[in-house]
Amino acid sequence: MTKRTIAEKIIRNHVLWAVGVSSIPVPFLDVVGVTAIQMDMLRQLSRLYQVNFDDHRGKAFITSLISTLTAGSLAAGGRILGDRGRAISWASTIIFQGAVTYALGQLYLSALDQGMKSIFDIDLGTSGEFFEDAVEKGREYVEKLVREK
Repeated sequence: MTKRTIAEKIIRNHVLWAVGVSSIPVPFLDVVGVTAIQMDMLRQLSRLYQVNFDDHRGKAFITSLISTLTAGSLAAGGRILGDRGRAISWASTIIFQGAVTYALGQLYLSALDQGMKSIFDIDLGTSGEFFEDAVEKGREYVEKLVREK
């Protein structure tokens, strides 16, 4: 199995975990749980590519990336329009958490494939379009995974 194939499997498994954890309807538990899952994904990818990974820097990176690049998506996805809107919003949040986990994994994997040696070698200013495109691909990826399960 190639390194890339193993990396894609790591991302897939963590996307599935993120979807599962984000479906727990306890406020903030989903955010804490998904962040822990994303940290573990980055740690495993770093280990696979033999790159040092620091938990504090990893948390800072995830926080910076998500707050910088997805603020508009979070605001748009969080609209609640009555009971039906809440159900749609909840389902959208589950898919969104999985899609963001997918996008984070793809962004990091792309940087690792290019020889990056530190998570902070990723330039958030130039990675925005890649990440946003990956979130959209991730949404489709998650919807397909959910249908398969």
